[in-house]
Amino acid sequence: MATITAIQATATALGGDVRTLTLLGAGLVLGLLAVRLRDVTVLVPAVAFGGIGLLLSLGTTTPPTALLRQETVAGTFGPGGLLIAATAVTLGWAAHRLGAATRPLLGTAAGIVLYGAATAVLSVGLLISPDRTGFLVGHTLVTVSWTVGALVLLIRGIDTVAARVAGLALVGAALAKLVLFDLSSLDGMARVAAFLVAGLILLGAGARYARLVAGRAD
Repeated sequence: MATITAIQATATALGGDVRTLTLLGAGLVLGLLAVRLRDVTVLVPAVAFGGIGLLLSLGTTTPPTALLRQETVAGTFGPGGLLIAATAVTLGWAAHRLGAATRPLLGTAAGIVLYGAATAVLSVGLLISPDRTGFLVGHTLVTVSWTVGALVLLIRGIDTVAARVAGLALVGAALAKLVLFDLSSLDGMARVAAFLVAGLILLGAGARYARLVAGRAD
């Protein structure tokens, strides 16, 4: 009842992006509090605040269509994406620490983190140049960041099945973005940079990962 009352009070007192960011921030703080108190029941309001904040952000602050529109303006787009990613990481980490994590939950949290991080990275390009050039630079950075993340997961998590699976999934996502979006939407040096840098990172990751696996087999 306290959770419902607090959410209702927030929704009534605040509006627009401020309401959305406040709900996400409350979810993040409550997730940290759950770990601090070692109380899994605190995760209930944390997930409630974070989940409602995420749903509102998808409609206002960080809509998925904004990732595909060249008219997107940075504004609260970047901070909203960062807060989404931070809240998802915190809630997933809290659930893991308190023994309440399940594979579907962690997979959902990882997907939300990827989405939030992508919006934040895209906003960097838009802050550099709020036009088509910034849009192209932002998407190039998103593709490169995904491949770097996959590299880190594959190499650092070689002894962890979940990390290897997440790394391979991120490789697939980066390749799918290269083929389905970057190839058709980007042009000029942005397309060349996205393909070249992502390809070199994946090539290096594959070679390094193969050596690590061969060493473990020996």
